[in-house]
Amino acid sequence: MVKIINIGEKYDGARLNRFFLKEFPGLTKSNLEKLLRKGQIRVNKGRVKSSFELSSGDEVKGPEFLNDFVEARENKISFDEKTMKEFKDSIIYQDESLLVVNKPSGLASQKSKFAKVALDEIAKAHDENLKLLHRLDKETSGLVMFARNLKAAKKFSEFFRESSIHKTYVACVSGTMPQESGQIKSFLYEDEKTGKQASKSDISGIRREDRPKYKRSLTEFEVKDVVAGKLAFVELHPLTGRKHQLRVHMSDLECPILGDKKYSDINVKDFSEELRFNIPENMFLHAWKVEFFHPILRKNVKLKADFPSHFKKLMKHFDTSF
Repeated sequence: MVKIINIGEKYDGARLNRFFLKEFPGLTKSNLEKLLRKGQIRVNKGRVKSSFELSSGDEVKGPEFLNDFVEARENKISFDEKTMKEFKDSIIYQDESLLVVNKPSGLASQKSKFAKVALDEIAKAHDENLKLLHRLDKETSGLVMFARNLKAAKKFSEFFRESSIHKTYVACVSGTMPQESGQIKSFLYEDEKTGKQASKSDISGIRREDRPKYKRSLTEFEVKDVVAGKLAFVELHPLTGRKHQLRVHMSDLECPILGDKKYSDINVKDFSEELRFNIPENMFLHAWKVEFFHPILRKNVKLKADFPSHFKKLMKHFDTSF
């Protein structure tokens, strides 16, 4: 007997080995390669390699015993009703290929050994086809984008690589900004001693073989308001997407982001006493706006994420608005 599978939009653009990993998780990679070599698995009646890229409408044929490997499929991740409602309420835009949410501060974008609950897993519990397109730091709030299928994931991933998606962040920083607007240019790298991101303004003195680990980074900034002579609300436009880029760049200007425990030595409690206002201890960095030309719908899209409560509290106290 022969098992016939018709490929739908879910796996349009997926590699054949990924399809089998998802649909027949009990089948090992070596067994898959063996079946392909023997021609027992074919696509559109032809022999293919495991790297073959599937398209919607393709016909995959294989031996009937493939059904034995379906039972090993992992159980779907589930979350409580409150968590799922909060995720649904955070959705600010969706179409046939894209879903965008307003991530709260304190929720990791992806699961890791440091984060048992993460946005991408909650998203997959909402729709298993969702694919995270980029990440925000756990402490950062704001816009996060998901592709709703593989075709969209490829298109939007290209946009991110080409910097065709324009992002605007808002930060509240401590200290006095050196000027009202400008650019910050540096090369970011990971400091092996501290594990943190660090920067250099010039790498001409770095050995050529070591230079690849230094990533060119560029951020535009504009001061929107200065309050109490000690804080500034700043719009930030990252023109590159390096790890902790905005946090490091603000620290480089000696105006670290308020509540940033990694790149700032400022004690928020002491700062609160000085300003006679109880400042929340969250980090004040918010992915506020995004603008891009939708590669599938062929139209311009502009989105904005509402500020979280700790931002609103601070802005209300100092009579600042965006």
